[in-house]
Amino acid sequence: MVEAALTFLENTRQADGQSQYAGIFDDIEHHYRHRLAVLDDSLSPGDGYNQEHYRRHLDLSRDIVQLERRTAVNLRNEGRISDELLRKLERELDLEDERLRAKSA
Repeated sequence: MVEAALTFLENTRQADGQSQYAGIFDDIEHHYRHRLAVLDDSLSPGDGYNQEHYRRHLDLSRDIVQLERRTAVNLRNEGRISDELLRKLERELDLEDERLRAKSA
């Protein structure tokens, strides 16, 4: 599945041919290489992608979600965003948090 995504991404990058989007392709490729590292123990640390690196990525991502959550609450408490916007942000952060938990399972 991950290898198919990487192949698709490379084919799309070549067909697109627009260098202004190179960063987007790089970000998505990086994401899938991390996922592959979790599934493939044969990747060596020299590849730059390994399970320990991926776990650290997930830990940092979860920490950032918590920081975003605290920041959103603070903004609401300061009257800078509405309760409705806070609820929308919390819903988005809940989904992201759940996605990260599923990846670490």
